[in-house]
Amino acid sequence: MTKRILYVDDEDDLRILVQCQLSLEGYAVEVAPDGLTAIQMLESSSYDLVLLDLHMPGMDGAEVMQQLRKRSLAPKVVILTGDNPAEAGAKCRHFGAEGYLTKPFHFSDLASTIDHAVALPGAAANIPS
Repeated sequence: MTKRILYVDDEDDLRILVQCQLSLEGYAVEVAPDGLTAIQMLESSSYDLVLLDLHMPGMDGAEVMQQLRKRSLAPKVVILTGDNPAEAGAKCRHFGAEGYLTKPFHFSDLASTIDHAVALPGAAANIPS
C-alpha cells in the first residue's frame, strides 16, 4: 500500500524537489507551504507521516505540533531542520516526533527515516471526523 506523506516547508524549491523525489520512490506526497495550510489538510485527510520543517514564518513547526495535540490529530512526524544535530534531536524528543533529519540531507537518508518512522508502533495516521 502506498504511504501518504504531507510535506510542510516554506521553501518552494525544496518542497518541489522533495515531492518529486519521494513520488519517484513510490510515496503519495502532498505539500503545504505553511503550518496553517498543513493543519487544514490534516483535518480533512489522513496521512501516514508528516515531514515538518521547524522554521517557517507564521505558524512554525513547533506551533503545528502543538495544534496537532490540541486538536487530537495523531500523525507520525519527522522533523526537518537546519538546526545542529544535538539541538534537532532535543526538539524531536520534546515535540514527540518519530525522527528528524538535518538539512541538507541525502534522499536515501530521507527514505530510510520515513520507512523507520512509519514502521514504529504508536501514533497512527489521523482519521478525520
